Amino acid sequence: MTNQNDTPRWFFDLDRTLYNTEALYDLVRKDLSAHGHTNEEVNDAKKALDDYTFEGLLARLGYSPNRIAEMTAHFQRHFSEGNNLLMGNVTKTLRRISETDECHLLTFGDGRFQKNKYAGLTDLHPFFHETRFISLGQTKGDILRDAGEGIVYFVDDAPYQLIDVHEKAPWVTLIRMMWPTFELEPHPEDGRLWRVITSIEELI
Repeated sequence: MTNQNDTPRWFFDLDRTLYNTEALYDLVRKDLSAHGHTNEEVNDAKKALDDYTFEGLLARLGYSPNRIAEMTAHFQRHFSEGNNLLMGNVTKTLRRISETDECHLLTFGDGRFQKNKYAGLTDLHPFFHETRFISLGQTKGDILRDAGEGIVYFVDDAPYQLIDVHEKAPWVTLIRMMWPTFELEPHPEDGRLWRVITSIEELI
């Protein structure tokens, strides 16, 4: 498939690429500590989830449906703080890139949860040409394969996502975002199959 648009396109992951997801989890852990839960207990419940949502986490912790609804409404206030959870210089960098190129958000997870999260990231909204929220049954490689060829960049923190895109859309330039904040594990393909960056300003 050939892309008819000659404008370079950038596809950005959200969690741990543009957004400090761990800081969001920390806010929820702090809320739950007030209800008597230890960090270990909350982390164990989180690890058992296929896709992180407030409802799923609370269900794993044993709350009733009515209590889950009440506590979820309380947790969702953290989404309104989203701009404060963006990684350093993300807004500045996306502004520069979007002056000449197209920026697309391509993120994986529970669709409703991710959309609510993104709704609070109002500082990002002016820069994205399109947003895609995908969940189980579809991959980022599928999306980029179907988006067509051309000058395409894909920025993500997860090696398995980068490998999937490489296999399905080999024309895409891959970039692994490795913020030191998250202590991500090195991968054999770092610096080989994809470029590695540790700050987003390295893209401009």
